[in-house]
Amino acid sequence: MSAFARIASEIFPDEAPEPAAPIGTVIAILRDSITAAIPRQQAEAQALLPGTPVALGQGAEVYGTIAALDALVPVTAPHPDDIVIVEIDPSPMSDVTALPIGAPLRPLTPTERHAIHTEGVVAPLPIGEADWGAGPVPFVLDAQALLGANLILTGEVGSGKSCSLAVIFRSLLRTRFSGRLLLIDPSSGFAQSFGGGADIVDVEAALIPFGMMAPEQVAAAIGVVAEPLSLGEFAVLRGLMRRSESAAQTFRPASSVSPSLSAVIDACHHRAESSDFGEAARSLGAKLSVAAHDPRLRPFFSEAASALSAADVLQNVFRLPDGRPPMSVLQLGALDDEVRPIMAAVVVDLAQQLSAMAGQQIPLMVGLDSAEELLASDTGPLTDVLSRPTLPGLGVCLDVVSQDVLPAKLSAQTSVVIDHALGQGAEEVAAVDIAQRDKPFVEQVMISRLKPGACPHPAHPAASSMPPSREDLLASIVDAWQSGSAR
Repeated sequence: MSAFARIASEIFPDEAPEPAAPIGTVIAILRDSITAAIPRQQAEAQALLPGTPVALGQGAEVYGTIAALDALVPVTAPHPDDIVIVEIDPSPMSDVTALPIGAPLRPLTPTERHAIHTEGVVAPLPIGEADWGAGPVPFVLDAQALLGANLILTGEVGSGKSCSLAVIFRSLLRTRFSGRLLLIDPSSGFAQSFGGGADIVDVEAALIPFGMMAPEQVAAAIGVVAEPLSLGEFAVLRGLMRRSESAAQTFRPASSVSPSLSAVIDACHHRAESSDFGEAARSLGAKLSVAAHDPRLRPFFSEAASALSAADVLQNVFRLPDGRPPMSVLQLGALDDEVRPIMAAVVVDLAQQLSAMAGQQIPLMVGLDSAEELLASDTGPLTDVLSRPTLPGLGVCLDVVSQDVLPAKLSAQTSVVIDHALGQGAEEVAAVDIAQRDKPFVEQVMISRLKPGACPHPAHPAASSMPPSREDLLASIVDAWQSGSAR
């Protein structure tokens, strides 16, 4: 069994396991949310986080997603018997009217999550409000429709694109999205945007073994520290990396990924003495040796990167096979300016490979902030990767100043464009135009705002547009419960 087949069988077993045991109890049912109480010990044992799917009721009459968790009474010394209050967003297809107070709550099994996804029971993706003259109404995107397509956010610097990107991914965390989320963060500005819903991966953990890179990406990395590869040098590199063979081994659970950088350098020295490409092999080996010792290229060529297995990369970057939380934010701010586009290209390339090998069983959503900074030329490594045809199980969200900087093929495969305009004042947040390929009109939508400090590159959003704090939400729930109006 291949590494990926093993991982897929662990996530989606053929035989459905018994439903998980109840871990909490429903204590309040509001118009559009459910509140449950869970012993702290159970909440910690289950590693519950925003975005965790749950079932409620004896026969799983209602499915939902955890939106927030709060201790009922903050204490300096938590006790296992303390109660944690959990806010749950029910699925739009769930009938909450038949759910009684006191109904049990349990986590979903992996098989149930997969079944819900394949049946298309994916909650709409609320991202803001639209107003066409009759008052504001919720505006939603279809999370399922974003797979196999591109979503582009455009607008000038400071118009709120990064904040909108964070809103979309936070909304994905709160819906029944059964895959994995990855946000590539070139400026390291998203650390506070997702709370406990995302794992922040810094450059010390964002390591990619040499053998998981394409020859074009290795050539781009060498170009950071040496003269660009000649045609002969690139031909030798491509032959030594044996891309056709290593691609099939990309996700194998070996102790290390083959071929290794040291093996390729040794092969260059060998070919320098016994091949018609001797001079090209000799110069390639010298350039690889220089690259191996340059600290800027440590994420690819260091001993720490070489020691990683493909399974390590799956866990660190894609949170597989059982990563909790289900989202990672890959922060590239500490990398050299010339290295960031290469790292982005490598990661998106791996996401495409993973999506193809998954057979849509593990949907992936990949976000790319400030993509124009990573698309320095029409022929760069990231441009090459983004120009490939879209895959059914992979969605890509890009933040750019204009669609003009994107590869033509990528723009042609775009299903949603969200165009931002600068506000008229420091405290004003302008609406955005959203164009969807399957709708013949453009819609004016106010993208939801994040809390102060949670929005990358905050644009001073108006206080009235901010969602209620957890403290306010908890207070209103407790008041409604105590007054008997919880239902």
